[in-house]
Amino acid sequence: MGVYDDKRRVFVTPINGVIFKYVFSTNIDAADSTALGHEDIATLTGVGVAGADAPKPARMSLTRATGTTSSFVDQGSFDSAKTAGWVQSKAAKAPPAPTSSTRTDLVGAEVATNVIAVWPMRKEQRTKIGADLENLGIETLTAAQSKYAVRGGNQWFGLNPAGAVKPGIDETLSVAYVSAAAEGTLPTGWKSSRETDYADPTIALA
Repeated sequence: MGVYDDKRRVFVTPINGVIFKYVFSTNIDAADSTALGHEDIATLTGVGVAGADAPKPARMSLTRATGTTSSFVDQGSFDSAKTAGWVQSKAAKAPPAPTSSTRTDLVGAEVATNVIAVWPMRKEQRTKIGADLENLGIETLTAAQSKYAVRGGNQWFGLNPAGAVKPGIDETLSVAYVSAAAEGTLPTGWKSSRETDYADPTIALA
């Protein structure tokens, strides 16, 4: 392994019970990848997320005379890697718990079956969206939903979730995600982020 070696895109199961995979790039040796339970992205089935804040897998490191190797570990390979001399260097991060603050609510949209994209929404924005929120497929995260929740993902594999925008004369409203079920029947005035017409100044929006 070298710092300039080509990287491979791989994935692991971050936490027991989480149904989607955590995707990342690595250039560690193939044998070390195997020890940590890495699987090649080409074999991914279902949904993978790269760059999520949570859930996030634990990291382990192994020190040799030639240096230290460190990477994410699959939850199912943790014990065997530990037996082989790997040491946990960073704990896994669990899915986001359903919490709110004085200014925000933790909301989510089911972007695929049992996969919920979660983000904090300002209470002020929630009030402005009003009744449209339910029709966008957005709801406050519950404890039961939290194990299916991912927060902060910046790249998805196996699906392409959409947000939505409602252009206005005085103010444009937008949401990071809408549910897959709601995308085809958005409330009046809302457009899926897959549609780029709202960014074209030559097009009049209804």
